[in-house]
Amino acid sequence: MVLKKRNIEGYKENYGHVIVIGGSRGFTGAPVITANSAVRSGAGLVTLYVEDGIESTVCSNILEAMSCTLSNDIRLKKLLKAATVIAFGPGMGMEKTLNILKYTLVNSTCSMVIDADGINVLHKNMKLLRGEKIVLTPHLGEFSRLTGLDIEEIKKDRLNIAKEFAHTHNVVLLLKGHRTLITDGKDVYINTNRNPAMANGGMGDSLTGIIASLIAQGYELLEATYMGAYIHGYIGDELSK
Repeated sequence: MVLKKRNIEGYKENYGHVIVIGGSRGFTGAPVITANSAVRSGAGLVTLYVEDGIESTVCSNILEAMSCTLSNDIRLKKLLKAATVIAFGPGMGMEKTLNILKYTLVNSTCSMVIDADGINVLHKNMKLLRGEKIVLTPHLGEFSRLTGLDIEEIKKDRLNIAKEFAHTHNVVLLLKGHRTLITDGKDVYINTNRNPAMANGGMGDSLTGIIASLIAQGYELLEATYMGAYIHGYIGDELSK
């Protein structure tokens, strides 16, 4: 893993614009964690889009990221076109997520990292994905819903099932868990740094922000995903001491 040296004359436009779309009533923390993780791992700009009723709550918990509401259609369409990468789904709930995901896919052409309920609504809707520019980051429960396979069945052959899924749907897949798997259907990486102290809410949201940030900074999707998993786990290991 080789992190690129940042240009001493670089400025924020050199390091990409991450759009985070997520959040819902009762789940305002998840998109905030994603946005803050994207900022702190080096993205040049970060904008967080949430539903109208929670923007004030979200704004009180972000400093360097910008915010806007999903109802601001003109600004949303403009930024979706200009975004380097979109992180979609943290804390979003299920009610309107599928429609918002469809809207996002129609109005953007950049890479996407899809997590949480963004993954859950893809069950029976995998044809929505355009391939080659999509990272999916499910845990076992979400992956079970995506594949229709029981969790125990997946556990017996995680590597091959993950690899086949990524190949079939032309996505980069990060399957969370002990020994997280990252694959594009051809190459497979296994992340070994992780510890039980990381078993709490918000860890996946943080990982989504780190991966999106690395993509925004110019890393290829597979590279950004396995590097993000390693950095996330390494920080967790260090802090747990």
